Amino acid sequence: MQRGSGSGSRMTGIPSLIAFARVTRIQKAEMEPKARMNMAVSTYSLLRAKYKGDKGVAEIIMELGEDIKNCRKQFEVFLADGIISPDEDSLMTQILDGIEYRIDDVIVMTRAIDTATLEEMVVPD
Repeated sequence: MQRGSGSGSRMTGIPSLIAFARVTRIQKAEMEPKARMNMAVSTYSLLRAKYKGDKGVAEIIMELGEDIKNCRKQFEVFLADGIISPDEDSLMTQILDGIEYRIDDVIVMTRAIDTATLEEMVVPD
């Protein structure tokens, strides 16, 4: 993976957006739950748009969509009083971990990102 401000990337389209989303997630490992959820939704949205018709992952994508909706509802309840308890924070972390695990499963199963495309990617500084 190259770093720089050039535009030498040959990876294009949705795979490049998915790759950039995952790189951003790695670079920002300590994201707050709300930012993590927004990042997961963005990556999920790209995967859904490209692979919802893929029989190998369509069911996982549908389940992810439901889990994200439910997580958003639960997150609203946690934030209603403006204070998230350690137990609520732990639960949100576990739910978000599960969503991200399955997002990564879909990425691997579909080969949306592979070693060759990552080697071609240029990551902005």
